[in-house]
Amino acid sequence: LMVYVPGGNVPNVNYTDTLRSIQRHATDVQLTVAVLGFRSRLCIQLCPSSGACFLLHNQVQDAIAQAVEEAGFGGSTSDDVLVGAHSLGGTCANYLVQGYPDVYTHGLVLHGGYVDEAGDGSLPTFPSPTLLVGAELDGGLARP
Repeated sequence: LMVYVPGGNVPNVNYTDTLRSIQRHATDVQLTVAVLGFRSRLCIQLCPSSGACFLLHNQVQDAIAQAVEEAGFGGSTSDDVLVGAHSLGGTCANYLVQGYPDVYTHGLVLHGGYVDEAGDGSLPTFPSPTLLVGAELDGGLARP
């Protein structure tokens, strides 16, 4: 299962083609994808830092439970779950994995996002395997 955190103000429908392509190309596994939705379209309101991410964590856990019940995902709330994200969603996903390092251990996939530049949240010490996919036009990787 991949739980996907969308970018700020990006409609979920914009991820349909990309996530379906990822599913098609994940030939060795049956990949279910759940894209989170936010009333404000801004995940950062639910997860402004790694120490204050419980609202996003709860929403992710609810999405996992729903996937187990409705989509036939055979895992549990901590088994075989990847966290994917785009842009601002990547910042939230970064905080989520840092805030719950014993829960989100299977991987983080960031599209046009990044983890911390230094410290415990940087790539060398990040608590989860991480794939960073840069996007030329996104601008998210062009740090000041």
